[in-house]
Amino acid sequence: MEQIVIIAAGIMLLLSLLPVQVPVTADEKAVWLSVAKSFDGVPYKKGGSDLSGIDCSGLVIELYHAIGVFLFKYEDIYLFDVSADVLYKYNTVKIDFNNLQPGDLIFYDLEDDGIIDHVAVFVRCDSNGVWVWDAMDEVDGLIINKVSYRLAKELFTRHPKFGKPLKVEIPLLTPLKSVIKIFSWQGN
Repeated sequence: MEQIVIIAAGIMLLLSLLPVQVPVTADEKAVWLSVAKSFDGVPYKKGGSDLSGIDCSGLVIELYHAIGVFLFKYEDIYLFDVSADVLYKYNTVKIDFNNLQPGDLIFYDLEDDGIIDHVAVFVRCDSNGVWVWDAMDEVDGLIINKVSYRLAKELFTRHPKFGKPLKVEIPLLTPLKSVIKIFSWQGN
């Protein structure tokens, strides 16, 4: 009987170390929108991921970092850096346009070939259209070449797809996040 309990405890410990995906909360998406402002005007750089230059997926990855998320699912493994295509296919729950909430993600399939080419962060809709944060080089001949909060006039000509972002957590480590926040807060 003791061996069964030890084996069961070992299995439970191992399972608590396995990553799981859970939705990014509304509060965390509010952090994203606030942090996105700090990237306003940062130059667009394909493959970039910092303030010297950043692309669309690099911006979203930095927003994940701001809420303490550093792993992303890709097929059956977890990576530290992923493309817009991987964000859409493995790290979102697909939704309809009418279900978008601030901080949700908008993806462009520019060539309508099933491969996502661009990602933007939804902010709001108004009578002018859809407002997003993104890192873009050019839209319809207009050179943007930076991170900006902008009206996405081109949205519905780019084969858009929409997703609620998911984050990867390791259940055993999740309670430690709040302890780490308390200690880092006390140190400042």
